[in-house]
Parts: sequence; structure tokens; C-alpha cells
Amino acid sequence: MSSTYKIWAPKCALPGCNSPVSYHKKNGTSYKWKMFCNAHRTTLKLEVDNWKLSQGCSNIDAHHGFKCTSHIMSAGQLDVNHSDGDRHNQDESNLEILCKVCHQHVTIANEHHKNRYVNEMSLDHLFDFE
Repeated sequence: MSSTYKIWAPKCALPGCNSPVSYHKKNGTSYKWKMFCNAHRTTLKLEVDNWKLSQGCSNIDAHHGFKCTSHIMSAGQLDVNHSDGDRHNQDESNLEILCKVCHQHVTIANEHHKNRYVNEMSLDHLFDFE
């Protein structure tokens, strides 16, 4: 049961990691995929933080129509943005690091917030919950 979802799971968002991610169970009927694999959310989280910090906010060049002016002090100020709005698409070309301010602005401007849970899917057919 616990490994059945892995054939459907997207890969970890950290470049070079091909491990599947797990999911958040919501209301017992739908699932939302996590961004990073279990190892990169726990014991290897420093690798994710270092990757984010090495990238910085990619909007420093104003490619989203406004220039980022945030002063990044820690990885906690940075988010991973899915350029096409699809949280399942963990392809490296679809991911960019943005500061939280730019990420919020880009999400609203591109209306990604309107389909936030569209990318959820019912996986009940994969599990025997009895």
C-alpha cells in the first residue's frame, strides 16, 4: 500500500534527485504532492537550503516585469516557483527560485492561485483503506 503511490508521484524538485515525493492527505479523499522527497525535507534539508541560496531570487533581472529588491539573508526567504503553475511538473526548466514577495506577486499575476488545488487528484483507487 505505502509504495503504490510512488509510481504516480512526481520527482523531488531538487536538481539531480530522482526520488519520488510523498503526499499530504487532505480530507481523506484527495492528496497534494510535496515539493521535495522525504530525505530532502528532513536529514538533507541543508542541501535544499544551499541550492536555494546559491540561486537567489531569479527575478533580480526583472524578467517578471518588476525588479526584485529583496535582500536575501536566509533560505527561508526563498520559494520554488513552478513557472507553468503545475505543481506536478518538477522538470528543472519549470522551476525557479523566487523570494517570497516576488513569488506571491507572480502567483497572483499569473493566476496560479486560482488552480491551487486543481493539481490534486484522488488516489483512493490505488489504496485499500479498509
